[in-house]
Amino acid sequence: QIRDVAFSGDINNPLFVAVTNGGFIASSTDGSTWTTRRDINNTDKALYRIEYGNGTWIACGYWGDMEHMRGNADATSWSVMSTPSSPSASEMYGVATDGSGNWVMVGSDGYVWTSGDDGASWSEQRVVDSRGAGKYALMKDVAYDGDGTWIIVGSASEIWKSTDNGSSWTSVTPSRATYKNFQSIQFNKTKI
Repeated sequence: QIRDVAFSGDINNPLFVAVTNGGFIASSTDGSTWTTRRDINNTDKALYRIEYGNGTWIACGYWGDMEHMRGNADATSWSVMSTPSSPSASEMYGVATDGSGNWVMVGSDGYVWTSGDDGASWSEQRVVDSRGAGKYALMKDVAYDGDGTWIIVGSASEIWKSTDNGSSWTSVTPSRATYKNFQSIQFNKTKI
């Protein structure tokens, strides 16, 4: 199953990269013809989300013996990412970048990873959700607005906000009578 596809954002030299729940990675310059970049069929190495920024591709893993992947600008070379704990024990479901070297990756049990060096190294924290101490939500996605703000969404209708590249997070979860799960978030990026 293809879990995600991302675009490099360069209309003059376009590149798409797709990841699957078997750890497979493929790239395409036109969306029609695809080249295998990682040929693996192992659901213990499942990949969930892929993102591009500042010459780096980052893919997060979410199952079994999780491998979080880092690729070069043309997606021809991939390596297992250095993570806060090795091997990684955290399922990660969302990843975003500001395009200037800062990245945020989010996952299970309130785990948030941040990187300021294009994913070469990561630091880890756990964010307590709005229900109080000891409660950690499954964080499903993160997005950057292009102007200093990061937003995470997750299970139990949880929403968090950061304006310091993920060093601290504030709950902006709306009051609700029932809990629903957010799966994804995206900003409407436009050119001026």
